[in-house]
Amino acid sequence: MKKLIALFIVILSVFLILASCDRTLIYGSYIRENGDNSPLGTFTIKLSNNGKYSYYEGPLSSHIGYGEYTVDGNRIILVDEQIPGLNRTLTCTYVFEYSCGKLIFLADESDKFMYTNLPDGAVFELKIN
Repeated sequence: MKKLIALFIVILSVFLILASCDRTLIYGSYIRENGDNSPLGTFTIKLSNNGKYSYYEGPLSSHIGYGEYTVDGNRIILVDEQIPGLNRTLTCTYVFEYSCGKLIFLADESDKFMYTNLPDGAVFELKIN
């Protein structure tokens, strides 16, 4: 009987934790976990409530990307039309999954960033000031 009660409490706790996770997009700055292990420093993505975003790959990069993003279910799609290329401007798309205040990079669905090779599943956490 004690095992049954303990199992019930564990299942109820897991359910409450999952239910408390807000899936509504939170605007603000997202910082890559373990970003200071990178020679480029901390990678930051800032989402604004007007559908615009910017990203900064780190202090060794002079490039600040920006553009517009869309929300498609739990996916955040960043479109950067400002990437300089040979004789023209390139358009790059970066796709993230949004879950509980985190952006999770989907490398297979995204273009590569200019200075950072982000692995699939790289996590950016909302920075709380």
